[in-house]
Amino acid sequence: MFFFHENKKSIGTRAFPEQRVQVKATRFRVPDVCVYVESEPDKQVFRTPPFLAIEILSKDDRASDLQEKLDDYRDFGIPFVWVIDPRTRCGELPVRQLFE
Repeated sequence: MFFFHENKKSIGTRAFPEQRVQVKATRFRVPDVCVYVESEPDKQVFRTPPFLAIEILSKDDRASDLQEKLDDYRDFGIPFVWVIDPRTRCGELPVRQLFE
């Protein structure tokens, strides 16, 4: 998040930690970080897809729950999703995203 905050003027991004995003009429998700380019939503609950959603894994995360969340993000139209594993300090794009 620091990178996006520090470069918001030069690359036109705004990062929001733990922001509530309405991905379906009756479903809300809270990405660890969501990044918008140039414009930012003006509502308390965001209803437009961010450019990037970042999920940071915890030891309690289940693969099936994470996949459901990633599917919601894709169906909502978020073009990029990063999954970060703090234990290994690695980040990955979900496999489905690589082939779309």
